[in-house]
Amino acid sequence: MMRNRYMSLLSLFDDDELARGIEEVRRDRPGDRVVFVDRYAFVQGEVP
Repeated sequence: MMRNRYMSLLSLFDDDELARGIEEVRRDRPGDRVVFVDRYAFVQGEVP
């Protein structure tokens, strides 16, 4: 999922940086899955 850059934020990293980050996650979170809460924040504006 991360290697496919599922979040637009991951597009800022080149392939080497992304690979190092994935290895860091694998090292710090052993196992087949990483569980996390994904939250979105929206700001809504109105024209007066």
